[in-house]
Amino acid sequence: MEKYNLSFTELNETQNHEDFNIIWLSLDAVPNSISDNYLKQFDCREACISYIRKFKSERKFLLVLTMDLEYLSSFQDLSQIQSIYILKKSNENIQFNKQNYLKLVDRFENIGELINRLRKDILLLYTSDLPVNISSLNENNIEESLISLHRNSLTILWYKSFIYHLIQSLNVNMEELKQIMLDQCRLEYQNSENELIKINSFNMYCSNETILNWYTQDSFLYRLLNKAFRTRNIHFICRFQYFLKGVYKKFQELSEIQQETYPLIVYRGQILNTNDLKRLQSNVDPLILMNTFVSTTRNEEIARLFIRGARLSALFKININNRFRSYIDISSFSSMPYEQEILFFPLILFNKKTIQHGLLNLR
Repeated sequence: MEKYNLSFTELNETQNHEDFNIIWLSLDAVPNSISDNYLKQFDCREACISYIRKFKSERKFLLVLTMDLEYLSSFQDLSQIQSIYILKKSNENIQFNKQNYLKLVDRFENIGELINRLRKDILLLYTSDLPVNISSLNENNIEESLISLHRNSLTILWYKSFIYHLIQSLNVNMEELKQIMLDQCRLEYQNSENELIKINSFNMYCSNETILNWYTQDSFLYRLLNKAFRTRNIHFICRFQYFLKGVYKKFQELSEIQQETYPLIVYRGQILNTNDLKRLQSNVDPLILMNTFVSTTRNEEIARLFIRGARLSALFKININNRFRSYIDISSFSSMPYEQEILFFPLILFNKKTIQHGLLNLR
């Protein structure tokens, strides 16, 4: 029997370095064909709901049901539930109107189809669920109001200075920085054999020419680094100084040789929560701070794939009309070149121009 491994979705509650966990609600045991250290199983609806409600942070759950459809309504309104999947039992005739259940992804005839969909959705959700910070700064008075900026703005300025110091530091031992980073990664994934293998592979084979390819892979590096930025965990970010300096060096190299025709338009599918959407709609001409690496694409349809089926989302249309190079085209270095990816360095500020029908225009 084929063995399915969901290791890239593993969660460690102590480290809390991932965003998604899988809940399996069924009277039957989880099939032996599934291997995952952190998949949580329940056979009681009440116990399952009680467990999910304990989590008030940004953690989200993907729920797999093999019970009666009447259970769907019990989970539909739980904010922690991102998506619901139904695994159909043999010879079971399930009739339902999918339009009545916004979080219901689909029903699946076999375990293989379900696992493949879970893998795909977790990757898409992770890359499109990066939060944005929305500042009320006015573009015209940033320079003259540095002293009187409100607390959030001062934090942003300090944070940008901190990142600049990390990437520009001289006289540092890069091999030592590399081992500090990898030691932390091994600690985070000490229970995942697959990720430990990838960490050792990175140690042996990562170079200046392959560093961007490593970032685009679905592995420990992408997830840990972006989580560190998103949570603004200063100590954790410092552990990744080796990688940040390497990527920044590549940014500098490619910025000098890549030629673009302006204006350049790129897109990003962004999953939002209710508060984010309200802030985007209510603020007049704010600056939007992207507080991590930001992946975009030249292809609008690809961007829309990342938000397909999301309850709240926006399509970011980013107009680049100058040669200030805080971004690079990494499609030729990416593990997924078909995505036509344009990557922005962390802490880039955009000016929101308009938002209509879920389309957010930035520049």
